[in-house]
Amino acid sequence: KAAQAHGRATMRNFRKLAQRPAEVQRSHLFAQLKREAPTAFGRDHGFSSIRTVEEFRRRMPITNYSYYEPYIERVKNGDVEAMFHDQKILMFAMTSGTTNSRKFVPVTRRFLDDYRRGWLLWGLHAFEDHKHLWFKTMVQLASDWDEFRTPAGIPCGSISGFTAQVQKYVVR
Repeated sequence: KAAQAHGRATMRNFRKLAQRPAEVQRSHLFAQLKREAPTAFGRDHGFSSIRTVEEFRRRMPITNYSYYEPYIERVKNGDVEAMFHDQKILMFAMTSGTTNSRKFVPVTRRFLDDYRRGWLLWGLHAFEDHKHLWFKTMVQLASDWDEFRTPAGIPCGSISGFTAQVQKYVVR
């Protein structure tokens, strides 16, 4: 019952926010710009002086992974402030490398919380549509989250394995 109550409250909040997506996304964007302004990436892109979405788009054009790679390399070597202010890198999620070599996606607590929230919402929608699945056994597929480590000792691997590792006992 507690899980159901939490699920209902989470869905109500999501639906409320979904009524004003532009405002919510703008707020999230500018909070992130403010938070990351002191980083090397933030300074190099003038995050502290961006005031509009249009200005953000001009300063941050659509790019590819190689654009971010020098900053990611710095983070891999322990210079977290190259991209993330006052945060810890929990791991690097590795892409499959289907179009090129595998890529390193930095996972911070904020990233992990957003990632988990997305999966929670997906799961709540699935259970809402298929109520007979409540409290049934599930199979969770996960890969190794600690395949290897960066020079700074940060684990690199599968985010599915990491989320399984840090899952609450009741969910496991």
